[in-house]
Amino acid sequence: MTDPRILARRIVTIALANRINVSTEHAAHASLAAALEAAQLPVAREVRLTTAERIDIMVEGVGVEVKIKGSRRDIYHQLERYAACEQITALVLATATAWPAHMAEIGGKPFFHASLVRGWL
Repeated sequence: MTDPRILARRIVTIALANRINVSTEHAAHASLAAALEAAQLPVAREVRLTTAERIDIMVEGVGVEVKIKGSRRDIYHQLERYAACEQITALVLATATAWPAHMAEIGGKPFFHASLVRGWL
């Protein structure tokens, strides 16, 4: 198993290097998953973490949540719930909205942010 921080950084690099379709959250989710699969990463989609929680993408233990809209507060609370799950070793938020750059950890798990619009610049 790859070090979760290294794997999470690789996921961010792939997200930033590709033009992710952000027309809808479903399109962004599919577009990012396709980019990760093209990079030969073992992608699992819609992974159930608990009876109430399901994360968009998992690559080994790294959970990737894709968000096109929504309040930062709600997204943060969702990420906190994911971080509490044992199978999550690191988190990546892939989003088209602005996100504070200073966050490096959520719930004791390494956290990384990927802008889904940067690939279009």
